[in-house]
Amino acid sequence: MEFDPGKTYKIGEILKKAKLLTEEQLKTALEYQKSTGERLGMIIEKLGFVDETSMVKCLAEQQEIEIVNLDEMFLPVNLIKKIPRALIEKYTFLPVSLKDDELIVVISDPTDYEAIEQIQLVTDWRVDVVLAPRSVIKNHIKEIFEGKSKHLKSKEDLLDILEGKSKPKKKKITGTVGDSQLLPEALRDILISKQIITEEELTDRIKKIKKEK
Repeated sequence: MEFDPGKTYKIGEILKKAKLLTEEQLKTALEYQKSTGERLGMIIEKLGFVDETSMVKCLAEQQEIEIVNLDEMFLPVNLIKKIPRALIEKYTFLPVSLKDDELIVVISDPTDYEAIEQIQLVTDWRVDVVLAPRSVIKNHIKEIFEGKSKHLKSKEDLLDILEGKSKPKKKKITGTVGDSQLLPEALRDILISKQIITEEELTDRIKKIKKEK
């Protein structure tokens, strides 16, 4: 869902329409919000009215937004480092891709327009969103900035795998030494589009591998 500042959705109404939240529960959450100033979605979850998995699934279905599994994704360290850590932690999001000046971020609440607008203002990129539960995003943010993430891959890590200096967890990349066959086409496109590796860096490393063979 690309951010549209002229169109707004209210998370409470979305959850109520989906019959996950009653009118009474919504009123209680709104009253609680007046005293805390927290995001309504966080309050609804905190009060135990709707669990985060059900909330994300509902928001994804209602607004036709993709849910992603961060545990199965390569998180692009070079892109993440371009975003201020304070902004990432304040709004609990992670950038997962950048292509043609469009930044894809994973966030738990697509109705958090303040967060999306601030990300756009700070990065000067258009923002599109995908979803994941808030606790999952927070865990990955913590792991990344503490240097413990198993899913964080820099271009150096991936180029080392190509060169054979470190082995991927699964099957080692095989194939002939033709430029297009050293790395599967789909994976090449993903690495380049997510700004993990530039096309020039990948080409240079492939040439180096060919010479060594």
